[in-house]
Amino acid sequence: MHTAEMIRNEALRKRRALPVFVRTQKSRRIAVRLRDLFSEASEGMPVLCFYPLYDEVDLREWYQELLTEGRRLFFPVTENGSITFFMVQTLDDFTEGAFHVMEPTDRTHPFLGGKEYFCVTPGVAFDTSGHRIGFGKGYYDRFFAKFPAGKKIGVAFEEQIFTNVPVNATDVPVDEIVFA
Repeated sequence: MHTAEMIRNEALRKRRALPVFVRTQKSRRIAVRLRDLFSEASEGMPVLCFYPLYDEVDLREWYQELLTEGRRLFFPVTENGSITFFMVQTLDDFTEGAFHVMEPTDRTHPFLGGKEYFCVTPGVAFDTSGHRIGFGKGYYDRFFAKFPAGKKIGVAFEEQIFTNVPVNATDVPVDEIVFA
């Protein structure tokens, strides 16, 4: 069996090898599939998002559509070993934070949980059972353990999907994976 580090390296290599125009096309196809999933959702349900890092799935066009529709979007900030999501009004008010991830500068309205939510979840690799490998810090796993009421939707390019990935006791799988 391959180690998480081996799978992480292979998935990153495959993702980086995708030409920009292919990543853009695949990101748009993923957004269309997400649109279908979210059309079934309660309009008041918060949507936890991520800002793309380097060559990740880029959903900013779809996020802008959701903001235009009046949906409540939250983006992550990582501090002190944990992740907190903050509501944004615009996609123009971000600054580079920990690990070079773009984070919202307005941190007035944190996501407090207590209700259902959707979390569009990044990952370096996923398996067909919804287990994910990120960058190994466990931020999303700890967040999902703390706020279990959410629908966790992993997004990835098909090159990042594996039959199996190693699983730890603290790993929390996503409920569904949308990929192209």
